[in-house]
Amino acid sequence: MSLGKTVRQLLAEIDSRELSEWLAFDRIEPLPDPYWMTGMVCSTLANLWAKRRYQPEDFMPRAGPRRREQSPDEGRAILDAMMARQRAQTNSGYGADT
Repeated sequence: MSLGKTVRQLLAEIDSRELSEWLAFDRIEPLPDPYWMTGMVCSTLANLWAKRRYQPEDFMPRAGPRRREQSPDEGRAILDAMMARQRAQTNSGYGADT
């Protein structure tokens, strides 16, 4: 729950029963996510002028573009290229002890 206060600060102002009620309420009706709310405002404003349509997630730091998962063959090709480069550097004397 995000109330901007520590538990100690809350308990100085409310008793544990009221805090428990607020925690139960938050489980039923969660407080809005500030990142989502900011993303909603930003996407609304951007959509006024942009050619493409933006979503709130486009402006949220934890919901950035998802990277496509590599297939095993793609991973193998990348490793093979790295090993070939390493062999070429070793064979050309680059990085070798002299």
